[in-house]
Amino acid sequence: MKKSALRKKYLALRQQISYEDISKMSKQITKYFFEFLENHPCHCVHVFLPMESKKEIDTWQIIHKLWKDFPQIKTATSQTNFENTTLDHFFIDTNTKLIRNAWGISEPLADAQACDPTQIDLVLVPLLIFDVQGHRVGYGKGFYDRFLATCSKKTHTIGLSLFEAISEIEGIETHDVPLKVVITPSKIKLFGEAE
Repeated sequence: MKKSALRKKYLALRQQISYEDISKMSKQITKYFFEFLENHPCHCVHVFLPMESKKEIDTWQIIHKLWKDFPQIKTATSQTNFENTTLDHFFIDTNTKLIRNAWGISEPLADAQACDPTQIDLVLVPLLIFDVQGHRVGYGKGFYDRFLATCSKKTHTIGLSLFEAISEIEGIETHDVPLKVVITPSKIKLFGEAE
């Protein structure tokens, strides 16, 4: 199935999940994330902040545990630049002021400390669905593909998915950056060199 059809299908499927179940599934994904982190120590984790209206995984569960139990790990997130469809990155902590952008995503104000993508060891990547090769379908704007292309080749790219892998996503393009890891509510799936 092509990306556009998959995007429509999985956006609709995600809307059918209750907020209570999203919270439970997010809790399982959080548990697996910290299992992964035990074997892959890092200095800086980039986390997307969830869009509740799109019923995204509640990454605040991960962020709050990082702040509480792993104060030595820096946490970063993005600010969306709609004019050139890129992301600017900033460190966040309990004192960071956030504001909602045009898509309803919370973002740090521009006075937060800037974070260079090469400083990031691990990126949590939003997605709608992924395939057995580690390709993902996002929202179709390419923000994360452009961002991941600026990160170090050693950076772990971890997709967070409410759904299990499908066999194939049709129409993968050369600029599409495959994931190294995907975490679902039931498992940690490794791809390529990460296996």
